[in-house]
Amino acid sequence: MGRRGPCKRPTAIRILEGNRSKRRLPENEPASTPITDFSAPADLSDRERAIWSQYAQPLYERRLLNTENFHAFRALCIHTAAFEKYAEALRELEKSGSAKADLFESPNGYPVIHPWVTAKNKESALMRQYFQEFGMTPSSRAGISVAPPDEDSVEELNFRLMLLSSRENRAKVRAANARRVNDDDENGTD
Repeated sequence: MGRRGPCKRPTAIRILEGNRSKRRLPENEPASTPITDFSAPADLSDRERAIWSQYAQPLYERRLLNTENFHAFRALCIHTAAFEKYAEALRELEKSGSAKADLFESPNGYPVIHPWVTAKNKESALMRQYFQEFGMTPSSRAGISVAPPDEDSVEELNFRLMLLSSRENRAKVRAANARRVNDDDENGTD
């Protein structure tokens, strides 16, 4: 039996949000390693590479593309390309007029859903799951509030994630956060 309830929010996102729930951060969560080169892998098709180049930069800037989820992002590109391929094939089939795109007649005379429709729907479901994992759907973005990116924010996040590796350093992170909040309150910023 799988885990119950909603998926846990990644610690990096909780830190960016300011740990609104005020619950303890995970003690021994493995730190992620940022990707230094986010060019598309050589074995991807042209369509998959186009999808990679469309989404890699924004995910990297939001610090969501790293070595641990590299293969998940690769799968997102593959499934999105497959979905587009099936959708295009169905449009071409309907344009040709040889058959209705979603239904065709079986040898017994009964209407049957075209196999490409079934494949497109499966790819759509997989694609949606991957998009949700990366926070790329409206509902998955609804609870995330991230400050606009600047040079210091990426370095600060990497610094904080490195510090989270040990218990005594977590106290330093909390103290630094408290000082930053106090400085913001004294300066009148939110």
